[in-house]
Amino acid sequence: MDNEEYPADNETPRLGCRPQSRPLAPAAGKRASFGYCAPRRGFPPGNTWNSWPSARGFSLLEVLVSLAILAIAITLLLQLFSASLRGISRSGDITSASLKGDSRIREILTGPDLMERSWSEATEDGYRLDITIAEVLKERTDNLPVKLMEVTLTVRWSEGTSEKSLSLRTMKMVDKVPTAAASPPAPA
Repeated sequence: MDNEEYPADNETPRLGCRPQSRPLAPAAGKRASFGYCAPRRGFPPGNTWNSWPSARGFSLLEVLVSLAILAIAITLLLQLFSASLRGISRSGDITSASLKGDSRIREILTGPDLMERSWSEATEDGYRLDITIAEVLKERTDNLPVKLMEVTLTVRWSEGTSEKSLSLRTMKMVDKVPTAAASPPAPA
């Protein structure tokens, strides 16, 4: 025990200890030595920092388990990232289709006459517009000078192998008799 705490003058100090610049006061009944090396805090006496069991590194099993967990986490993150990109693409398609449909339905409503009919149009950027104009609630507007016309516009586009669609509806009140035919000719 004496040798472990106080190395002899001709011995080198333990690994990990530095000789003191001046002799320290010896414990009761011990002799002072210039190469005294006090144990470091937190380490058991006689051990150095590199002899701790936790300082020896990771086992192969620990490394493999940590790599498996890391691979699973990265895979999940990549799947979430690709799902969010698909969602952004779909929302962009729906937004573009609704803008096309809204602008076309406004053109139809501001047109000179709304008569019952159906037709299809194709746009240069791949959208197909199916438009139907029909009179609705005829029994409620029989004794009124106006009629209620419903405009239904369906925008269709292809996304991959499937076809997507978006339907827009609006109504407009129009005169039953055109204004030019209803008014008598002006006197000459």
